[in-house]
Amino acid sequence: MLSPRIFFASEISVIYFNLLFFMILGCQFTCISPNSIGFLSPMPEDLDVNTFYDIRREEFEALHCIYPELKIDKDFTVCTIDIPIHLETPLTLRFQNKETSICNLPALHCRIELPYGYPEFDPPIVLFENINSWLDGKNVNRIYSELYKIWEGFKDAVIYSYLDYVRSESRFAFHLYLHGELVVSNEEDFRLLQYENYREKQRIFEQGTYTCDICQMEKKGDECSQFPYCAHVFCNICLKDYFTHIIERGEIENVHCPSFTCTKERNKAIIELTRKAEEGKIADFKEFDDEFFKLPVSPDLMRRFLLGETKEELIQRYMSLYEQTSMERYAKFFPNRVANCPRSFCATTFIKKDPDNKLAICPGCNFAFCSQCLHSWHGDINSCSIYKKKIPEDIILKWIDNNGQTPNKQTSEERETCSNIIYKYGKKIIELAASEYIAQVQFEELVKSGDADITQCPSCSTYIQRSDGCNKMTCSKCLVFFCNLCGDRLNRNDPYEHYNNPLNRCFGKLFQGMVPEEDG
Repeated sequence: MLSPRIFFASEISVIYFNLLFFMILGCQFTCISPNSIGFLSPMPEDLDVNTFYDIRREEFEALHCIYPELKIDKDFTVCTIDIPIHLETPLTLRFQNKETSICNLPALHCRIELPYGYPEFDPPIVLFENINSWLDGKNVNRIYSELYKIWEGFKDAVIYSYLDYVRSESRFAFHLYLHGELVVSNEEDFRLLQYENYREKQRIFEQGTYTCDICQMEKKGDECSQFPYCAHVFCNICLKDYFTHIIERGEIENVHCPSFTCTKERNKAIIELTRKAEEGKIADFKEFDDEFFKLPVSPDLMRRFLLGETKEELIQRYMSLYEQTSMERYAKFFPNRVANCPRSFCATTFIKKDPDNKLAICPGCNFAFCSQCLHSWHGDINSCSIYKKKIPEDIILKWIDNNGQTPNKQTSEERETCSNIIYKYGKKIIELAASEYIAQVQFEELVKSGDADITQCPSCSTYIQRSDGCNKMTCSKCLVFFCNLCGDRLNRNDPYEHYNNPLNRCFGKLFQGMVPEEDG
């Protein structure tokens, strides 16, 4: 007959290693029963049940001293515990094209039941919850096999060994993700793991004590807020006063982490974004837009320290002003991508889906209008502007010089230059502007050559072609008199004096170049 015994620290160390390993296995409700796979042994006929009861009670009581959060039933046959999982090395969590870094997995809920044959004849019966978001059944069974080996090696009290094994191995996600990536198959699991990671980080943060970088006082974490990108910590009272003041004054450029270091870094980032836009050196346009319009402080973080009835009003004002100032800056760099609703009661500023398309539909009031003339939409057939006037000449020349119309002959540098121009103005618009520019240059060269007998009016710059008559021309637009030979403006009271004055270079050339009439 077995006699009751007291477990010493070395034995309890072995016991706890088993239990923790099972708890890590998580979200899916998984019951691993030794009986279902033939682990339960036949019981001896002379087995004293009371002796095994005493052994279980002593083991549970010893475990409860180490883990006060351990819950034990009144019969000392079942215990449950939640084990937090803090990863030694962060994992990259992926779902399709989304990814984020996590350093915590959902806390493992573990239920351990001790059969009458435990510990000498049968291993514990383990039940896991909270694992299916990151661990499949195959890996659960593999982990259980390791736990069974622990019991088989001792055939003694092993719950502490189970727990210790799970707790230590869970820090490395049981070595299941050797490349540091956890890929999930659905968005629900992605969001769950992302949220659980955030919640655990927040729980740990709130238990700590921090020195506010503004008032220099020590505060508990639940009285503070931490900026996620830089990890700077400030007390909520200081943050409330600081952000309320600058938002009410409309100083949106100052809405960011108040740290002096972050202020310098943010200014550098804005300068770098501006440089890329001005120089046309944007390699990834989506990444540029995401960075350009990213809120420096999330509304959720603001809700943590902004208090009172005006909290939501302040947050809404902040988001509205930030969007407005960002759009204004963006429009300076990419004028053809930004449109303003012409309706005075709306006046929404937004980014067009297609910069090549003059049609713009306001997301605020659904008004369809032409983004160039700002009138209600008149269709593509009715022209309302000259493209060339919308684009600086140096940009058009840069497009032409970089083979914008022959992409198969472009170098990588030329292709990047043209891509940036297209992103800013639209492919169709820059091509039309370049065509107009080339046509204009060729036309001006033709005028200078004199072969087409075309002269530009010295008053309104309208091009006039003489079809017949003398060299005294009258502009059909502004009615100014000018000389077809030299382009000089003529005296309106005596326009022929220009041809009768021996000192003028056009002296006696009033009829020069006239086409003689053919004899009938």
